[in-house]
Amino acid sequence: GVMELSDGAFISNQAINGAAIFAQNSELVANSIEFEGNTATAAGGAIRLQAVPAARLANVTFLNNQAATGGGVAAEDSTLEGSQ
Repeated sequence: GVMELSDGAFISNQAINGAAIFAQNSELVANSIEFEGNTATAAGGAIRLQAVPAARLANVTFLNNQAATGGGVAAEDSTLEGSQ
């Protein structure tokens, strides 16, 4: 399946992995999204990708996200594309 997000914000979320989004074995399309102040104790302060065949991010802003690995995005066995 495909997770599609547009025109929104993820602010001050907390999790072990992917405080705002944890995508696994699915595609991700995000357009005009802001990720601010999200915290993961392990990986992917804002986004954690695991075995994602295609993640497309456009006009996405990352501000002050934190994690042990990948404050903004942590990707494992995944393909990530970005544009402004």
